[in-house]
Amino acid sequence: MRPLKHIIASAILGIGFLLFVKPPWAGLIVFLTGIFIDLDHLVDFWALKPLLPFDIRDFLDSEKYDKQVKWIFVFFHSYEIIAGLWLWAVLAHWPIWPTALASGASLHMILDIDNLKHPYKMHPLTYFLIFRIIKKFKKVNLRVN
Repeated sequence: MRPLKHIIASAILGIGFLLFVKPPWAGLIVFLTGIFIDLDHLVDFWALKPLLPFDIRDFLDSEKYDKQVKWIFVFFHSYEIIAGLWLWAVLAHWPIWPTALASGASLHMILDIDNLKHPYKMHPLTYFLIFRIIKKFKKVNLRVN
C-alpha cells in the first residue's frame, strides 16, 4: 500500500483516539505505529540492494520493489505480533499503550492485506511470521493464470 494511504488512515484513527480516549499521546502512538511499521521493509530493501546506497525513491516505489525482492522479512508485518499486542491489551485490562499499539498495527495490516491481491499474488500465509520462517524468508508467490 502506498505510504499516503497509511498516513491518512492512521491520522483518522489517531484523531479518533485523541477525541475519544483523550490522552493526546494515545492518538500519536496510533498514528506513528500505523505508519512506521513499514520501517521493517528496510531489511528487505537492503537484502535486495546490499551494496547500493539508500535511495528513498527506490524504497517508496512499491511496484519496482515488490517485483525485485526475493525475500520477505518484514518482521513487524505479522499476525502473531498483532495477536500478541491484542492479548497484552486484554490481559492488562486495556491500558492505553498496548491498545494504541495494537490499533495502529492492526489498521496497517488491514490496509496491507490488499497486497495479497497484487498481480504477482503473495501467498495468503505470507503475513504469518512462522510461515516466513519455515520458508526461510523466501518470497512465495502464487501463479497467476
